[in-house]
Amino acid sequence: ERAFELGLRQLLESERPIKVVHDFRQDTDALWHQYGIQPRGLFDCQLCDVLLRRLAGHKTGYVQGSAKLLSAHGIVQGSVQGYGILTQEQKQAIHDRFSRDRHLWERRPLPEDMVEYA
Repeated sequence: ERAFELGLRQLLESERPIKVVHDFRQDTDALWHQYGIQPRGLFDCQLCDVLLRRLAGHKTGYVQGSAKLLSAHGIVQGSVQGYGILTQEQKQAIHDRFSRDRHLWERRPLPEDMVEYA
C-alpha cells in the first residue's frame, strides 16, 4: 500500500506515460477491488493482437500468451528489456505454489523465479 502512497497510484491512473501490458484483465480487477485504482493509459498487447487477427479475417476464439505473441512477430524472447524467459513448466510450478499458498505474492523478498515471472 505504501507504493501507492508514494506515486504508483498516480502513475497507474494517469493517461501518460502509456503503460504497455499483456493481458491486464485480472490485474485491473484486483487493483480496482483491492485499492480503488482505475488504471488508465494502458496499451494491452494481447488485446491488440486479437484486434489485428480479427481485422485480418482470422478467428479469435483464443488469446495468445506473450511468448507466442513475441515469436509470431519475430521478436526473440529475452531481447526485450524486463521480459524474462520462463518455460511453461516453470510458470506452472509458480501457479501450483500460488494455489497452495494464496499469500505467496505478499512475501518479501520475492524469490528470483517469481520476480522473473512477474
